[in-house]
Amino acid sequence: MTDRYQNTITTTLWRYVELNPGLAVGAISGHPHRPAVDFSPRNPLRYFIRSRAFSGRFSGVTEADIYAGIQTYCDDRAGGLLGRGEVRLFDNSGQSHVFQFETFFNRYEALTLGSYLRPSHAAVPV
Repeated sequence: MTDRYQNTITTTLWRYVELNPGLAVGAISGHPHRPAVDFSPRNPLRYFIRSRAFSGRFSGVTEADIYAGIQTYCDDRAGGLLGRGEVRLFDNSGQSHVFQFETFFNRYEALTLGSYLRPSHAAVPV
């Protein structure tokens, strides 16, 4: 069945985020502590996946914002769970919100899922 539908952990992550009715974000990238030769800081993610709700409320969040958040909690392991942590993201009105992120490395790609936790009382960036 996997061969027929190409149902991989990557496509499962993609569909989960894309169809999520809440505030969810996903990222597929290289290892956050072992960048590839062709790594670009301007476009650090291979794929940046957003739920419809996330796209509407957090339209100013960039790939670089997501990648910077990922780097704050990930360990330099060769595979498996690289870590989990809380990442603050700013919505369209400048309010800070906390997301729970978790990153898994399958030895080819780092797969990250971010789920909304709560509003934050952090100051708006200048």
